[in-house]
Amino acid sequence: HNTYLAEYKRWQVTKGISKGSSKRTDKYVVELRGAKINQWDVRIQVHFPKYEPTHSSIFPNGRKPFQQGSVESRIQAVKDLTEQLEGYPELAEVREDALNFLESFSSARKLQLQKEEQIAELSNQVELERQRLVKLLFMNFSLLMNYCETDKEKVKKYFNLNLLIGS
Repeated sequence: HNTYLAEYKRWQVTKGISKGSSKRTDKYVVELRGAKINQWDVRIQVHFPKYEPTHSSIFPNGRKPFQQGSVESRIQAVKDLTEQLEGYPELAEVREDALNFLESFSSARKLQLQKEEQIAELSNQVELERQRLVKLLFMNFSLLMNYCETDKEKVKKYFNLNLLIGS
């Protein structure tokens, strides 16, 4: 019984942490598709206007990869941008900002995935403990029924018969 409760508590705590890490990752997604990509693009346009070939080579698909797709594809888009900016010393500050954002975003996503994996593992452990507990309860109930035979009043002291009988 105590093992089950402990596993269940661990599962609940981990779910709470996971929820927080998911919100953190979502915050980075929202920030990227709005403020961050806008800031980076505007700062790049100071040196390379939007319709010039250099701007197009830095953003071959425009802002779309930063604003659409999976979390992983957006992280990859930021990584690709940092690599594209490597050859432009005048954009070193933009690259540094993108690298810092990439590190934070990647870390948040990694934690989110770890917590999701832990939840799955803990869910399995809670279920195994629940099954073990049910087995023990049935064994105890069987022993009690063997001991009490037909005296329902004795059994009622230990088990809710309405739950067992279904009435």
